Amino acid sequence: MPSGMLWGKVGRANVTVEEHNTKMRLYRTTKLHPEHRGAVIMIGNFDGVHLGHHALIEAVRAYATEHECPLGVLTFEPHPRLFFAQKPEPFLLTPKQQRSDLFQGLGFDFVVMQPFDADFTELKALHFIERILLADMGVSAVVVGEDFGFGQHREGNVDALQHRSEFDTIVVHEVFDNDLGVAYSSTKIRALLGTGETRLANTMMGHAFTVTGTVFRNEQTGRELGFPTANVRPMLNQIRPKLGVYAGRVRLNDGRVFDAAINWGLRPSVADRGLMYEAYLFDFDEDLYSQTIRIALLDYIRPEVTFAGIDALKEQIAQDCRQVAHILAEIPADSSVGCPITPEIRKLPLMSASQRTAIEAATFRRLVQHFQQHTEVQNIDLMLLADFCRNCLSKWYEAAAAEQDVTLDKATARAIIYGEPYADWKAKYQTEATAEKIAALAARQKQKDQT
Repeated sequence: MPSGMLWGKVGRANVTVEEHNTKMRLYRTTKLHPEHRGAVIMIGNFDGVHLGHHALIEAVRAYATEHECPLGVLTFEPHPRLFFAQKPEPFLLTPKQQRSDLFQGLGFDFVVMQPFDADFTELKALHFIERILLADMGVSAVVVGEDFGFGQHREGNVDALQHRSEFDTIVVHEVFDNDLGVAYSSTKIRALLGTGETRLANTMMGHAFTVTGTVFRNEQTGRELGFPTANVRPMLNQIRPKLGVYAGRVRLNDGRVFDAAINWGLRPSVADRGLMYEAYLFDFDEDLYSQTIRIALLDYIRPEVTFAGIDALKEQIAQDCRQVAHILAEIPADSSVGCPITPEIRKLPLMSASQRTAIEAATFRRLVQHFQQHTEVQNIDLMLLADFCRNCLSKWYEAAAAEQDVTLDKATARAIIYGEPYADWKAKYQTEATAEKIAALAARQKQKDQT
């Protein structure tokens, strides 16, 4: 594994690489192909693609389902804030490729990345409607936030859209977090990341704050300390979260995900080294140089400190790793790396990852309880109707436990599902299957073996 200096205020990173999106059409022009004309589109910057944006996403999806039309996004690149700022500071939550990945994960058919340049800023609101929305895109509907403005000097607003008869206009109001008492917003999320409130920021986004970059070769001091790290330079214009040590996960370009202790910081002891992310991947020892990885920050551990010597640094790193392991044990691995959003999240966009996990767990418990209460339902009938039974559930439970490094034998897994030892349940409730059912099950299994 590549190694660099770990966190004694000693971090730095290198080049970023964008991944190629092959499933969703990405346009650099508003002139759509025929198969995408007549779409319902949502319009906005969508930095972060956070839970507030998901209200628009649900409105777009509902319209597309009802009218059986394509699903699209019209967004802008660069972000208008970058275009107008004389000295832009890093502030993006999701650079353009990450936004595209998130939209793809949410099931969009296409994304239009409209170049935001001087010519576009001078486009009149009327021309935006007639040239872009109607002539170029041929939209059937647009979905926008209530404060949406467009055209030169933002002269156009939602009223101007709603007065057009050529397409439908759906206006979505701000979405509030009832617990926090604030609206979901990119500005609020940036502020939370800046103060180290990473968990809360991730909750408001609905996915983890993620950095993508190419691993570069550093001085390999981390390997000498016994903690080799993968080093990545921050992406251009992406927000800089609070400096310090984080619990996180790293997704490799082959799809594998590893728990990691991550230092995000400076190297004051080395001149002109700048900032970098240093990720120590647990249980990993491979070469990652020149590979593109994604680093998800899940929880803030502590700020940067300067150490008196190597021994103190090594002791602190070991302590950090223990704390990270404890934190990550409580965060489901399948929902931590934020790009792309999984298909499950598509249908429940206003649900945080922790809420989704809790709901899925409760649903599973209810299913198991249902089977335990309805002992008259025979396993062979379940197999014939649905191609699974209580024993299948127990196998899946055992396999899931193994993925979490929990040792569970078949008998124990079955007892969890049946509510008692399988032999006892079988003696009390299992009836003798008819010859017809046995033959039907054998025929079904034979058919499965042939396919």
